[in-house]
This record gives sequence, C-alpha cells and structure tokens, in this order.
Amino acid sequence: MTMAVMIFSLLGAAVLQALSPSTPLFAQARAPFLLSVVIYYALTREQNLVLTAACLAGLVQDSLSRIPLGYSAVCYCAVGAVISWCHEMVFNRSLLTHLLVGGISGVFASLLLFGLLWRGAVVSAGWEIVLMKAVGTGLLAMITTPIVFRLTDKLDRFLGNVPSEER
Repeated sequence: MTMAVMIFSLLGAAVLQALSPSTPLFAQARAPFLLSVVIYYALTREQNLVLTAACLAGLVQDSLSRIPLGYSAVCYCAVGAVISWCHEMVFNRSLLTHLLVGGISGVFASLLLFGLLWRGAVVSAGWEIVLMKAVGTGLLAMITTPIVFRLTDKLDRFLGNVPSEER
C-alpha cells in the first residue's frame, strides 16, 4: 500500500502544481507540491522509497514543464538524499521542521536546477531572476510542505502504512 499512497500523492501533487497560479512577484515561481511529497518521504521513510519518490516526482515535474527530462529528478534526489541522511537529527513531525526544511529545500532545488540548466546552456536568465525564483519557491514550499505532509501522513495512517511506534 505504500507505493499506492506514493503514486496517489504524486498524482495529486502534480495536478495541484499544474493548476496553481504562478507568482509574478517571484519570477513566475509555482507552488512546489511535488517537492513537498519528496520531503515527506525523506522525513519519514527509508532511502529506497525516498529515491523512488524523488525520481518519479522529478520526471513528472519535467513532463509538466519545458525542462529536459531528468534534470528535476537529479535535484529532487539530491534534496531527498540530504534530508534522508539527517532526518534522524530533527523532529520529523514538527511544523517548524516542515517549514524550515521546505523553505531550504525549495531554494536549494531551484538553485541546483538552474545551475544544471545553466551549464547545459538551456537557461539564459540573469542571476537576479534566478534568485527571485529560488526565494519564491522556498517561500511557497514553506506553505505547501506542511499541508502535503499532513495529508499524506493521514492517508498513510488510514491505510496502516505507518509503523505502530510512530502513531
């Protein structure tokens, strides 16, 4: 049932991300619902599920945008690996953790993605635009991460995917 919840969460996040309006104030940044799903799995599950969620979320993200296929998956895998590596050091179910991890991950994933795209000469935007979009993505991730975490956690608990010691 864990994979069913993951696929359902990723599909729901993809729909929400596709339908969410872009913010002109932050260089057309969109709410990173797919990244929030990766953060959920990085904070609560083992490494193999984190990387599966990150790869799938990245491929869906690239399919929804004009980014070459695979670039977002690399960024999401990096974010998921870092969070998964240090998730034992934080309070996994704390709202403050979700806010901070979401914000930092949004900025990091955006900067890493633009760095990869810049290296491949796909993007020709100035650094101020890149920084505005990264900050906007970070701020929006601070909103979406707690919401996605709570909803996915409730679904996992309802279906019995969460071990009994975590309840």
